[in-house]
Amino acid sequence: MRKTALNTFFTSKTKSRLLTLLSTALLAISASTLAHGFEVTDTIILEHFGGYYGLAYNPDKGEIFLTNGDFNLVYVISDQMHSVVATIPVDYTPSAIVYNHEKREFLVTNFCSDTVSIISALDYAVTATIPVGHKPMGVAVAEDKGKIFVANYGADTISVLSDEDHSLIATVPVGKKPCTLAYDYVKGEVFVGHAGCNQVLAISVDTHSVTANITVAGLPVSLVCCADKGEVYVANHNFGSISVISTRSYAVAATIPVGSQPSALAYDCGSKQLFVANF
Repeated sequence: MRKTALNTFFTSKTKSRLLTLLSTALLAISASTLAHGFEVTDTIILEHFGGYYGLAYNPDKGEIFLTNGDFNLVYVISDQMHSVVATIPVDYTPSAIVYNHEKREFLVTNFCSDTVSIISALDYAVTATIPVGHKPMGVAVAEDKGKIFVANYGADTISVLSDEDHSLIATVPVGKKPCTLAYDYVKGEVFVGHAGCNQVLAISVDTHSVTANITVAGLPVSLVCCADKGEVYVANHNFGSISVISTRSYAVAATIPVGSQPSALAYDCGSKQLFVANF
């Protein structure tokens, strides 16, 4: 099966055709308490079944971009009308997606094509298709440095690209099966999580060298960085917990138990809450 690696841990292959928009989330973690509760505000019926691997938001236009790995598409959904306003064909098995606010474009990793698609946020056109390493998954943008970082799951490397001309700047060896990235603009570092080991690496955006190697509970498949707090939150997929890494000391400052097989994270800087999706 061409999507075996994705389906083992990355956002689960959905069993319905529905994308549900939540006003909160399944589980919210604050500094002092756990907050539970959710409210479904709408349900959006999508044309094609399953394979929803990545989601990113464009605050400039109020639009959600959603990858469909089974049908090689990216949906564009209006957050006002809650309807699909565009469907964009890309390469095989689009997975992760991130918004480059500076360039007004989205970057999509295509797991089975070894490419990254660049999509204009203005007219939804695919403006470039960039070759990268084998089985790209995670992607992060250092807008202030003009660089794109791509985690090559099948090559155990990180590709560093120019966001100006999309040329390859460097290839950085990392651990086994890198799958997720988070950028810390304060430290100028990209943090790398792996699906094949329990290590989180920190890579300098300037020198492309590994500056730290941090051991967490197990299989760090999702990362999110709160640069202002100096913390990186790590979903330990096979341990049912979240590791909190201090970016100052590169040490695990706390381990928080959550539900079974946490797979995706999002941090709300305003409410200072971490949202966790469990597999």
